[in-house]
Amino acid sequence: MKKILIVDDDANQLKLLSRLLHSNKFNVVAAPSGEEALEKIHTSDFDLVLLDQVMQQMSGIDVLVEIKKLKPWMSVIIITGFATVDDAVEATKKGASNYLSKPLDVDKLIVSIRRALEESKFKPLAPTADLDVTFGLLSHQIRRNMITMLRQNNKMHLMEMVRFLRIEDHTKVVFHARILKQAGVVKQDKDKSYFLTARGEKITNCFNLIENDLFS
Repeated sequence: MKKILIVDDDANQLKLLSRLLHSNKFNVVAAPSGEEALEKIHTSDFDLVLLDQVMQQMSGIDVLVEIKKLKPWMSVIIITGFATVDDAVEATKKGASNYLSKPLDVDKLIVSIRRALEESKFKPLAPTADLDVTFGLLSHQIRRNMITMLRQNNKMHLMEMVRFLRIEDHTKVVFHARILKQAGVVKQDKDKSYFLTARGEKITNCFNLIENDLFS
C-alpha cells in the first residue's frame, strides 16, 4: 500500500482528503502544517506528498523546496485554491510532479497521484533522464525488441538484429537504430556492432519494471 502524506492547515480539507485517499486504498498520514510535515519527512519515507500551497507560516512552495533538499526523489503534488500560470510554472521548476486547482476533481486527483507514483519508480534508475523521452523510446515494439536483444546478447550487427526481428525491410531497423543512437541508448564499436550504453541499461531496467507491473 502506497504511503501518502497530506499537508493542509484546513482541518476540514485535511479530513476530507484523508478519507478520500484511504477509500482508494492508500496509506494516509496527515500533517496540519508545513513544519509538522517536514518533521515527519525527516523521520519517515513517503511515496508521495499532497501539499496545499497557501498555509500559515510556511507556504506550500517553501515546504516543497525543503522536501527536495531532504529527499529529492520524493514526489510532490501541489494543490491550491488560487491557481495562476506563474505559480504552476514556479512549482514545476522547484520539483512538483503536478499542480492542481481547487475545487479538486476527484478523478483527476486520483489519476495524478497514480501517475506520479508510477513515474517515481524510475527516478532511482534514471534520475537525470527525461521520462517523456524514455517512454517515447519504449513506445515502439521494434525499439523495445532491439533493446531487449542487446541486453541479452551484449553486441549485435545490424543484419543480426534484422534476422532476429524477422523484418524483411532492413531500413526499418536502421531507422529505429538511429533513433536509439541519437538518444544515447546504443552505440557502435569499431566493428559496427551495436551495444547498450549505461543509459540504455537503465532504460532496460525501466522496461522490466513496466513489464512486471503489467503481468504481475
